Amino acid sequence: MSERERILGVLGQTGVLAGIRWAYESAARRTREDYDEATGHNATWVGINRWNLLCDRLDRVFSCGRYATRDNSSGTVGLDVLYATLTDEERATFPHIPPGTVVRDDLAGSPGWSNGDVRWLLASADFGGVDQIRWSRRSRVKQRTAKQSDPDNDQLSILDVLMDDPGAAKLPVALEHASEFDITTLVVTHTHNIDTNDRELYLGLPSMETQGKAWAWKENLLAVPPADGGRQNLPATDPDSPANVPDAPVRLRTPAEQAAPRTILDAPRAAEGL
Repeated sequence: MSERERILGVLGQTGVLAGIRWAYESAARRTREDYDEATGHNATWVGINRWNLLCDRLDRVFSCGRYATRDNSSGTVGLDVLYATLTDEERATFPHIPPGTVVRDDLAGSPGWSNGDVRWLLASADFGGVDQIRWSRRSRVKQRTAKQSDPDNDQLSILDVLMDDPGAAKLPVALEHASEFDITTLVVTHTHNIDTNDRELYLGLPSMETQGKAWAWKENLLAVPPADGGRQNLPATDPDSPANVPDAPVRLRTPAEQAAPRTILDAPRAAEGL
């Protein structure tokens, strides 16, 4: 089994991939609904807004940050906050992912989340430009991420060929130290054509070492089966048991009383009987 297959298998079985997809689709939906060119919204607004909403949705679905549940809770605490501004469909498909499956794991100021030995960061891109990302122009942490070695790639690099050169012999160690992370760090890349509503969402290992490619590998998360919900169901509440209180005495009215005209003084008594 390749490292790619192992990672995707683990993240798929734990519901993480479906959770990321749910979070992205919710963020993209809300961004498009709020977008108003007449108000002055532009591509910059779209990118920033989608980014912020995606961070919020990821925290929601994985019970992180302000959406973290208390230890030993049922996972249903604060659903009014958890579901705020979500549509009925988003509530119905909200994945049931046990709290603690994913933890918030920011890296050098870049928002991140992790499950076991895998962390992922976020990166936006222009629609259709996922394969043209130039990591050398991104933040330092994204550059370090793109310098990680790919365990599934056995090809010799130019540095291996130059090992006999005294100067080049020190470069592999320097690069390994510069890009060293505590755990494997991937990138979730998201795009959105606000006019056509076309979307892209990928999880992958970025690369600055693969000639002419931005990725050592990437996986289309919009091809992952959508979440089937489960989190929205509150625990069933048993009906209240009958109270052991004697019934109030009831006096039947006589025919004469029933025929008597009602006066204004009867109104309070009639209201009490509603």
